[in-house]
Amino acid sequence: MRTASDTPSAALEAANTLLLQRRAALRGRVDEAAGAAPPFLLDDAQVENRVNPAAALPAHLGWGSTAVTRSLRRAAGRQQRAGSLPAAENSPSCATAAPPTERSSAAGTAPLDLSRATVRLYPDLGTAMLREGAAAAGRLWLLCRLLDRAGQGALRIDLLNEQLTGKASPHFLCGRRRLRTLLQQGEGIFWTRNRARVWLYGTARAAAALGVRRLHGRPVAIPAARLLADARTSRAFLYAAFHAGREREDGPPRPIARETIATLTGVPPARQREYEQIAGVRPQRNIAVGPRRNPEALETACWEQGGGVFILSDEKGKQGPPGRAYIAWQLPNSYETTLQSGPKGQQKRLNKQLADLSMQGMTGNGERTTQAGQQARRWYFDNGAAAARAFDGTESLYWRRPGDGRGPACWQVLGS
Repeated sequence: MRTASDTPSAALEAANTLLLQRRAALRGRVDEAAGAAPPFLLDDAQVENRVNPAAALPAHLGWGSTAVTRSLRRAAGRQQRAGSLPAAENSPSCATAAPPTERSSAAGTAPLDLSRATVRLYPDLGTAMLREGAAAAGRLWLLCRLLDRAGQGALRIDLLNEQLTGKASPHFLCGRRRLRTLLQQGEGIFWTRNRARVWLYGTARAAAALGVRRLHGRPVAIPAARLLADARTSRAFLYAAFHAGREREDGPPRPIARETIATLTGVPPARQREYEQIAGVRPQRNIAVGPRRNPEALETACWEQGGGVFILSDEKGKQGPPGRAYIAWQLPNSYETTLQSGPKGQQKRLNKQLADLSMQGMTGNGERTTQAGQQARRWYFDNGAAAARAFDGTESLYWRRPGDGRGPACWQVLGS
């Protein structure tokens, strides 16, 4: 006989109901694995939470930390988007790829055209490529950064072969054997790799590997078509980037000797003239105008300046009364380019990374000085007041006289 004490309570009834629902859900998952449709025991919100875990994250996630919450939501969103990519793009060990037309249509983007693109290069980095004999691998690194439109820092080697070694490709750079050689030469400097992929180094790490201690000046835009040309043209534009980095917004570039350029870039003077013709670098002649002609001053100038001394006849009176003769001598050239410079962008952050990498010993024992380190002493100034402030009586300083832009630029001498 059943008594009132045998009647289950409301809490027990609820617990049994929940247990039955969980058993049914478990059976549904087993049936789903076997090919049968599962029972619909979850409402729409619960289904969305299981499909997209980020939607179920509470607003207070991270114990009140907005940054942690944002980071977790972004990570969950990236995982969801990665799950929707094709298997060939999502698998790191996949060595085959879909045809280019299928990839471009699936991504919904137009095919990549490097003929109109420009490469953003810091002049100190291009100079180090020339000086260290890494110009060939360096231009491949610059092109790879353009090909990495997604900004993932990694590229598949089969796609590189397709883009840069295919005879029918508009971006043909070299043959497959040459590409393998370049990948080997740039290992540990511009990238690391395995059989299937190349992981590109960032600007700071590549600069540190080439011995650059600090980036100076504004980055320069180099047309990618010039890098896709022959090796001599690409090196010529890396050389032109050096001069473009020396150009100033507040005045013309200062003179620099060809021997100094050879020390900084590793390009000998004869090759410098060749590169200037290829890249459209225009040399500007500079002369220094000294004291009036007299035997003592002429002897002193010949002793100090060597064979570059000559007599300047001022027939138009630009230096003083017309008809006077002055002692003058040849100064190093200054150079102007057609390359455009851009904003510094993240240069401050990159220099901080370079300082950290240098302290970690990435540059090794043979640390090299950069352009600014070898030209700490200034001899050329924009006006006489600036030259007078820097004059210490030990060496002659020069300041530029305003001119009409025709003929060589004239510089006055302080301390001669």
